[in-house]
Amino acid sequence: MIRGLPCLLALVALAACGSDSDTSPAPAPTGPALLRAGDAPGCIDIALEPERVRSVDVITIPAGQRAVHIERRLSPGEGGDRVSFQAIDQRLLPMERPRPEVPGIEDITPVPFTAPVRWEGTVDGRLATDLLEATGSGVRCLGESQGGAGGDLRARVDVAGGYGDPRFSLVQRAPGRWSLGHSEHRGRFWRLEDAGLEVAIEALVAASMAEGGEEAWRRVDGRCPPPIGDAALSSAVFEYEWTGMRQRRGDRWTWTRTGNRWSGERGIDPPRPVGPVSGHLFDALLAAAAEEVTCQQDDYTLRVRTDDYPKWRLELTLSDGRELVLSSSSNTADWQPWLVSVDDYAGVQETGAIGRALRAILDAGEDP
Repeated sequence: MIRGLPCLLALVALAACGSDSDTSPAPAPTGPALLRAGDAPGCIDIALEPERVRSVDVITIPAGQRAVHIERRLSPGEGGDRVSFQAIDQRLLPMERPRPEVPGIEDITPVPFTAPVRWEGTVDGRLATDLLEATGSGVRCLGESQGGAGGDLRARVDVAGGYGDPRFSLVQRAPGRWSLGHSEHRGRFWRLEDAGLEVAIEALVAASMAEGGEEAWRRVDGRCPPPIGDAALSSAVFEYEWTGMRQRRGDRWTWTRTGNRWSGERGIDPPRPVGPVSGHLFDALLAAAAEEVTCQQDDYTLRVRTDDYPKWRLELTLSDGRELVLSSSSNTADWQPWLVSVDDYAGVQETGAIGRALRAILDAGEDP
């Protein structure tokens, strides 16, 4: 898999197929079916000729990850020898498992992914043709199975014909093995063995990445530190809100600096004193706000659990009077990603350094 991509969804529209909104009858069938019955007992012909295919959707996901995060839409390019595409890509964001706010909250996804990265370009049209042909020639039927394949999704190919034509899906949940489902045989499945389909999928992914994907990721991964300069912190307000499990709670910390010590109040009604806290912890928070901040300007939220909705807003007043705001609505271990904003600047930090620095301050403030 190229660059360890979490997954791929490709929608391939072939020149002979027309648009999705076209409801005209498909041409008369000519040529072989995409998947032959073979010698195995109980196998079927898919009975959908290549020229009748309207679209092919491809999803690839490494084992153990359940998400669909890339969409490529391919359509005939000028001259017919290339096809254009629009791509959406995401990647794994490694992190520790977060601690639940209250008992009983369950994880909803094993790992979170970054915000989507988008690009477009063209690839050799033969790659689309090879992929389509591989849905037939790239698998071998082993016979009918008692049900759909179990386990984590690794890959999926959905093929749809024109108006009135059938649809079929090939699902992979184990290396080299696929399960076939057909719209005209609902509830029945066939076992397939890979014979080249995976190679065709990876070729399309590699070409799409080479045609704009690598550059798109370089732009996003570029570092854009916030324009803090030599400014220090003079005061801070931390606001926290959490909802979930039919509960709602909030908290607020106000901090002021006296020399190299910080103290303040926590709570709303009534507030109680917190601190003092060593100034190096607040210096660490300011440094963390400038650490590994990417050039993304769109805030996004990661949810790894249901019924667990935190919201942080840290308002940090700089010594030059400007306000640096750090915010997050994610329920990851360190509440990453964080949106960093000051003046008209905005960037995103995915490492969780801000959350770790924040937690150190809160822990120190509660020490007797």
